[in-house]
Amino acid sequence: ALAHTSERAFILLLPTGYYLLGGALAVAASFVILLALPAKRVKRWSAARLVLAHVKAPSETWISLGSFGVLVVLILAGYWGSRDPLSNPLPLTVWTLWWIGLTIAHALFGNLWRYLNPWVGPFRLLPLRKALLPYRLGYWPAILGLLAFAWFELIYPAPDDPAILARAVILYSIVTWIGMALFGEQAWLARGEAFTVFFGLIARVAPLQVEQRRLTLGMPGRALAVLPPLPPGGVLFVVLTLATL
Repeated sequence: ALAHTSERAFILLLPTGYYLLGGALAVAASFVILLALPAKRVKRWSAARLVLAHVKAPSETWISLGSFGVLVVLILAGYWGSRDPLSNPLPLTVWTLWWIGLTIAHALFGNLWRYLNPWVGPFRLLPLRKALLPYRLGYWPAILGLLAFAWFELIYPAPDDPAILARAVILYSIVTWIGMALFGEQAWLARGEAFTVFFGLIARVAPLQVEQRRLTLGMPGRALAVLPPLPPGGVLFVVLTLATL
């Protein structure tokens, strides 16, 4: 664990072979632990939960519209604000508050992206919301979307440039709206939109879950135990998530 914290250094603190061996052993140990756990015990752990409160779900559409308004302001700041990534709010929001902070929040409090997704609210205001084509693409749009995002974050030389980041956000927004218009909101978000799929999986790790209007507390990761087996495309998405993170 200590060797893993290299803080994205260009020069690793240990020989590269040690990192390769340590990473491979860590992944192998995870699979061995999963195989060693009795299935009945896992099911019993996943079924145990404590009801904390009865809750009423807020409006997804209105919260999404508010999130979209914030996104528009951030895009404008990316174009006309400071050129310094440390002073402009767009890179700070995307790379720190959203990508890091919101991911951690999902692992603690469940699926917040269901409400904070900024593209759902504006789409629901459109008069035409019926799918134009049947959805048969599996998880491949989400895989390509996550791969493009990972390339932009890890390989592109200036991912924190405010203007470039603003253009990337606009491009992804347009692609998302086109996908929902062609294949329907639910189908595209469930398997085609990379971040809805990503945050949905991370949310299943959270000990807090909302089930049938009840806020429950249980073992972390218990919602993963009841997840139906993923198709090959879904498995590839999970592997790509592990590789890019």
